[in-house]
Amino acid sequence: MTPRRVLMIVSDDYGELSNAVCLALGSRFSTQLLLTEKLLALNPDVLPAPAQAYCDVGDVIRVAQDSRPDAAFLLSGYLYAAHGVLRPEDTQTLVAELGALGIVVATSDPFLGMMSDMRNLPLDAQKQQRTLLAALGAAGQTLQDVWHLYPVAPDGQRPRRRAAFFNPRMLVSDGDRTTMRNGLALHLPLDLDRPRWLFALAAEDYAVQLQLMGERFHELLVERLEDAHRQQRQPVLIAPEACAEALRARVERFPSVLLLSFCNHGTFLGLLLEAEHAFYWNVFANSVPSRLSNRLPVCFFDTGHMARTLPQLLNTGLSTYYPGARLPLLDLAMPLVDAALAELARSEIDSLALAHARLCAGATPDALLERILADR
Repeated sequence: MTPRRVLMIVSDDYGELSNAVCLALGSRFSTQLLLTEKLLALNPDVLPAPAQAYCDVGDVIRVAQDSRPDAAFLLSGYLYAAHGVLRPEDTQTLVAELGALGIVVATSDPFLGMMSDMRNLPLDAQKQQRTLLAALGAAGQTLQDVWHLYPVAPDGQRPRRRAAFFNPRMLVSDGDRTTMRNGLALHLPLDLDRPRWLFALAAEDYAVQLQLMGERFHELLVERLEDAHRQQRQPVLIAPEACAEALRARVERFPSVLLLSFCNHGTFLGLLLEAEHAFYWNVFANSVPSRLSNRLPVCFFDTGHMARTLPQLLNTGLSTYYPGARLPLLDLAMPLVDAALAELARSEIDSLALAHARLCAGATPDALLERILADR
């Protein structure tokens, strides 16, 4: 029997690449990945499926016409225009052309259905936010009738077609983490005598922090990296190149510090899952469920750019993904202390029972695909 075929079109976003890997890893269906040139250049030979670059909507349509997949996963159709990958009208053209070819269309949705209803857009947004929200709203109109995919499906009436997915292969044992650690040490200067504290800062959240704190942000971040070093942990910062460069000279006195601009997905996932603690500036970072589903602690220094742009997303997202969970929100100006972090981690993990069950209850990628194809 010929295996099902899925075309995954990934926006210029590391989180959506994580979704693609989660959906493709170990699946029985055949996957073809379309990535932006930047993402493809950063991820050579580390992806679970063949990948090629696309530059415009014409490239995507030509690949779909040639390969005739059963389904196309837009990861995420909401972010193409927001990231300057495709214009809103290009996304509309793409969905129409895929439908005309008989290809079932699905999209991941970072906004939990909110963009399916224009009444969710805040009226008091600043000019830059209004431009972004207009693009998201246009995507919501285009995508309102396609399947929407989530780590946990939100409650509510919209979107009408929605499903949750979970890949059991994302669960790792202690032995797996040891293997990851040893593999990473072949390519990175890891100090295997120290556990890692991972600080993950996305470009959008870096911009927010600079707007809020200016140069003070860099000063405080150096202090928190020093906290880790002083307590016999190896601090690892994955951040935009501008942030890494701003810190490089200041952390030379801490020889254990590892500064990385955005690395390939395999390296990031390995660092994420073997770290003792992980710190984010966005509660909705796509990689957070990977840690929490493995019962590994996560802390946050901010709710993130998405929650700041759509304030109502914060409560909806927390109640959907993390019901009953106590997610530590830390003050970047306060020192990080090992004993206090260990207590926060115990409390967080103890509170995750319901959230963990919901994260792990989604359909496997193969079952998910059969479900959405049955609707065809």
